[in-house]
Amino acid sequence: MLGRVFRIFGLSVLIIALLIAVAVGWLNWYVTTPDFAAQVKARAAELTGGEVDFRGIQWDMGRGLTLIGARLQQTAPDSEPGTFAATQIHLKYDWGSLLAGRFDVNRLTFKEPLVHINQRPNGIYVIPVNERRAAVLRKEAGRADAIAITLRAFNLDKGQFKVSGNNGRSRLEVVGAHIEGSRPPGNQDDFRMNGLVRVQTVTLWESIVINFVRSPFIYRNAMLQLTALEGEAYGGKLTGSWEQALSDDLMPYTFNLNLEGVDLQYFLSHTAKLPGLLSGRLEGSTVWLGPSTDLAAVNGRGRVEIKNGQIISVPLFDDLAKIAGGLGALAKPDFSEARFEFKVANQAVDLTSISVKSALFQITGSGTLTFDMRLRLKLKLALGPELARQLPAEASQWFSPEPNGGLVIPLRVAGLLNRANITPDLDEADAKDRPAAPALAP
Repeated sequence: MLGRVFRIFGLSVLIIALLIAVAVGWLNWYVTTPDFAAQVKARAAELTGGEVDFRGIQWDMGRGLTLIGARLQQTAPDSEPGTFAATQIHLKYDWGSLLAGRFDVNRLTFKEPLVHINQRPNGIYVIPVNERRAAVLRKEAGRADAIAITLRAFNLDKGQFKVSGNNGRSRLEVVGAHIEGSRPPGNQDDFRMNGLVRVQTVTLWESIVINFVRSPFIYRNAMLQLTALEGEAYGGKLTGSWEQALSDDLMPYTFNLNLEGVDLQYFLSHTAKLPGLLSGRLEGSTVWLGPSTDLAAVNGRGRVEIKNGQIISVPLFDDLAKIAGGLGALAKPDFSEARFEFKVANQAVDLTSISVKSALFQITGSGTLTFDMRLRLKLKLALGPELARQLPAEASQWFSPEPNGGLVIPLRVAGLLNRANITPDLDEADAKDRPAAPALAP
């Protein structure tokens, strides 16, 4: 009797095993069929709002689902599409969650992803994912809402990102991105991910290159925060933070940027192609904010210093030397510190404080520089006693004596940045008995 029970039990186990094997075999076959691929593409479109395609699917009951050669595209009538592509997307998921009517993804892995975001003429960016269109697709398919998905962790390896403006030129390019994130335990009512971003190279406006960028990040309810940015650029260090609202069409940002020990001559030679302008080490603390859709609408404030520098070839200082009767020490001077405090608003930089200190002279003042490169400054040049004694007599008539034996002259600067005019700034009563200011080349 007992033997018969064991035989029935063994036969039952064998039948169940065969059924499982058949089911697994059928699933392995079904995931390779066009029908399954079409179902995956349709559901993916309902989640992303984009056009989804891939070259193939691999499924392993224990390891999860892998999409080969995946591509997501969001089109717009008046610009290039926003695209996402990856050599592989791998999902490791919880089988039990499917039985409960939800989809728990334990880990989502993107291999060699490439993201390209383009800007429309109206300034709005075309990104690969469009939640509004996704909702429309779900409604058309008769599904009021998407399947409940819980993403517990993800990683991105060897990623590239590019953002192009509405003129077609690159504004941001990221190469060698590695991102790891996970969902913290606790409240599951909102979507939040914490993790770490590491990037080999970031290029801004096709010219400014920052290397070895890293930062912890927090993503919560479409708000991205890079909480402790670090990077290396032009012999110095960059630190700061970045916050951006991704659900807003304007994608507003707040960017805190600090500079430490940046080689100014190296920076100017590689970004502006001006290798022989001025040298020194750049330090600074700045804050920038505005909509990502319109770079000219930026607002900001901060302080920038150049330490232990030299004016190598700046036309404004050549003109300054002419006002001082050809005093060569003012044409290419060394300086210990140049400090600028500024505010940015309404497409203009308000230079609230300018200070250039040297062992021989000091320049102080304030002014404005508009985004179309028009410069207006009011300055005061104070010569120390040593330089004052070298001043030619005809030029000294433009200067007023100082108690320390030095000389001082107020100056006005106006014009386009690359050919601004500098002249003595004296009222009529003070200037009526003085000779005409020296003529300067336009």
